[in-house]
Amino acid sequence: MLSVAVLTCIALVGVLTAVVLTGVSKEYLGRLIFLATGALLAVTLIDILPDAKELLSWSSFILFSGAGFLILVLIRQFIFHVCPACAYDQIGDEPVIADRATLILMAVALAIHCSLDGLAIAAGLRLPYNEGLGMLIGLGIHKLPEGLALGLMLLGSGYNRTVSICWALAIELMTLVGGVIGLAVLNNINPVEFGSIFGFVGGGFLYLVLSVTFGELRNRRGSFSAKGFGFIGVGLGGTSIALFVCNLGVSHNYFR
Repeated sequence: MLSVAVLTCIALVGVLTAVVLTGVSKEYLGRLIFLATGALLAVTLIDILPDAKELLSWSSFILFSGAGFLILVLIRQFIFHVCPACAYDQIGDEPVIADRATLILMAVALAIHCSLDGLAIAAGLRLPYNEGLGMLIGLGIHKLPEGLALGLMLLGSGYNRTVSICWALAIELMTLVGGVIGLAVLNNINPVEFGSIFGFVGGGFLYLVLSVTFGELRNRRGSFSAKGFGFIGVGLGGTSIALFVCNLGVSHNYFR
């Protein structure tokens, strides 16, 4: 639970930073989001999805990874942005949260996202040696701009600092809930079920990466900025190196 608590605290640091420094620039936030996107992509491609594939057949791997991807697509389509960082381009324009009903929908969508983060860390704790540390690093980098974006989104929609902190706290604490559920469930599952959870989480994280990337493309009418691409590359490269160091010499035959 310490790892899950650390992840939650990182997000709350981002929220508090946004509340205290209400003038955080959209450009600075965008850089952090691109950096975090690269880190999350590295964790997904190097750790989560390969770990899932090792325990699943190709058909099961595609099924569960696709399910994780599709569910977040549906949440985005019918409820709200599943991650505040995905909606950062709207911050500072019209209020993203127009009324209380929208606020509740946002809370539901983000609660699902945070629960997946906690579940991923809980699953990572079952990995041998230091492999779970790499996942914690990648998700920790992702959580900071997530908290910043959430705080700015609430403030920009007209909520005062106290209300913004309370809502953000309630949402981000769902990371702990996901961790508790994961630790309780993952103690008594077989390798195939474990791989299914990893595939589901990995598919969801892949959606978040693509959502930020294509959101930037839409925002710039098809032209991706070299600076944004560079920050994603730095996040991808740096986290890949960290994962390589954490995984060095570790066998992936977890259940054999």
